[in-house]
Amino acid sequence: MIVIANDCNNSAVWGALKLHIEFLKSCGKDITLLVPSNYLHFIENEIKNYKVVTYNNLLDELKKLASLPDREIFAPDMMGATLSILAKIKGKKVYYWMQGAVPEESFMRNKSKLRLFILNKIESFALKVANRYIFVSSYMKEYIESKYKSTFEPSIIVPCVSDIAYNGAKKEKDSFVYVGGMSVWQRVDKMLEIFKEIKKSKPNAKFYIATREQDEANRLIQKIVPQEFKEDIILSSFNNRKEIEQFLSSKEYGFLIRDDSVVNYVASPIKLAEYLSCGVNVIVSSSIKSYAPLVKEYGAGVVVDSQNKIDIKQLTPNKDASLKLYFDIFDRKNHIKSYNNLVK
Repeated sequence: MIVIANDCNNSAVWGALKLHIEFLKSCGKDITLLVPSNYLHFIENEIKNYKVVTYNNLLDELKKLASLPDREIFAPDMMGATLSILAKIKGKKVYYWMQGAVPEESFMRNKSKLRLFILNKIESFALKVANRYIFVSSYMKEYIESKYKSTFEPSIIVPCVSDIAYNGAKKEKDSFVYVGGMSVWQRVDKMLEIFKEIKKSKPNAKFYIATREQDEANRLIQKIVPQEFKEDIILSSFNNRKEIEQFLSSKEYGFLIRDDSVVNYVASPIKLAEYLSCGVNVIVSSSIKSYAPLVKEYGAGVVVDSQNKIDIKQLTPNKDASLKLYFDIFDRKNHIKSYNNLVK
């Protein structure tokens, strides 16, 4: 199977793709990586177990997808699926991994209707080229099928998974956490507003923000948080994944706040998987449409509405509920079973 690795220079993208390669290998697939020649050095220390073919430009990629002997192609983006058209004509099977609402996300950033139109056309064509589909959430599948008034089968749902796990640490009572960047869409400002409400009922509560953008975090804290609560907000940052695992394993609640938008409706945030895998209960927005209901169903946290209102009475820590939700829905063994059903 050819696996297109267009963005292997991006460590987060490459990390996620490696997991799907692991799932495919577990299903007995031999992997050929198709990599941009100028990006090969980003992964040259990790490709000993794969055959690697490079390409120089989009035309070269198109030709190699068609000419390589592999009979299956795994495309992790709409351009990869689109460029598999000649391979599809030659009878090759194309798997399209849809990771997000790309046209809609582009429009949110750029406000360009022309760009939105073009990306929608590319996405539509990519869906027609593909034979198999991997979605990150059930709502994404529903949204795409409604958008294009078509069904896309066979398909599987593979949410983002975590590469860290609960280490048995004792949970700090009334501890709240956020790990990540300070981009506006992360809504750390809303987290601080919610924490202010929590402090009224839980005076000993502490909010730990782990970010490398500490100047921006401090700016928001100074703007939003009353003076009497500021000492209960602790900033930190980490150098490796083991430190994040230790940190999350000792905390009770994690914030995952998102606005209402299609981009968030279809999402499977990696942060959700990381919280749950470390036994952290999630304070999650209802906008995470596929997974917020599961958090509520399992008792693995609290769902806040579009106004970011929280029922503080529901804040009862339940580490085991988070771990059960993770292993029931997000565990890698489940994804390998799904892939086995898709590739057979």
